[in-house]
Amino acid sequence: MTARSARGVPLVLEVAVPRAVLRTLAARCPERFPVLLESVAAGALGRFSILFGAPSGAIWREPSGRTYRDGHVQSTSSFLATLEHAATATAQTDSAVLADGTCLPFCGGWFVVLGYEVAGEIESRLTLPSTNLPFDALALRVSTALIFDHSSDRLYAVAEPGSEEAINVLIEQTQSHAAQPATNRATTNRRYVGAIEEEDPALFLDRVARVQAYIAAGDVYQANLSRAWHAAQLPTATPTALYEQLCATNPAPFAALLQWRDVAIVSSSPERLLEIHGREVSTRPIAGTR
Repeated sequence: MTARSARGVPLVLEVAVPRAVLRTLAARCPERFPVLLESVAAGALGRFSILFGAPSGAIWREPSGRTYRDGHVQSTSSFLATLEHAATATAQTDSAVLADGTCLPFCGGWFVVLGYEVAGEIESRLTLPSTNLPFDALALRVSTALIFDHSSDRLYAVAEPGSEEAINVLIEQTQSHAAQPATNRATTNRRYVGAIEEEDPALFLDRVARVQAYIAAGDVYQANLSRAWHAAQLPTATPTALYEQLCATNPAPFAALLQWRDVAIVSSSPERLLEIHGREVSTRPIAGTR
């Protein structure tokens, strides 16, 4: 199968393989498929799942505040400024629209992770604790992806204009792994972590009281509080195994698996914080993120 596109038009090809190949590729080839965004729970909010292809570039920020782009420190630029400059320089393409009018949600661009710590770049007066991860912000430049449409039960390979070779390689990889025997899937009764350390409940209750005081004073109208749990990872606990178990026990329309370098982020959430369509902006904050 060979893909060709007109200038400025995204490449879109249907790939006749099961949806399960998305998790298979994420598990077997995390360096080539570092990000999976999956709609696990059925419903109007969860129409698409996306597996992003190999990144061609990366921007990240260390807890110290130092920003890197493709391994080079950006001594005079913040993370957000570096990302804005890079995104502005990215070629704009038409949306990927199918023959039936379906508009696919991605056809090349940036995948971005922002930790709460990045708020300090916007509001410099904030005093924020640092993360224990190697980065608190990450942006990956991606030109190809696999997109599964849950409403039609079809899988598509998409790519930016001019990425014919990349999308053909993507399709070959997808078909090859789909043809291989499936690996053992995670089960909900298998243990992947050792002893769990839960944060002192008194600390959480103290934060609740402080937020109530802020609300009464008119300083905030909403605050999101959480409690930290820490656990030792057992040898059987691969990121994809943990992700599959989380999705089985807490299915949600917005699940995510990120595997980049030595860091894995596993998430399942009912919340879509922000969605932008043209001039329309919607928000749907709700508790329940795991």
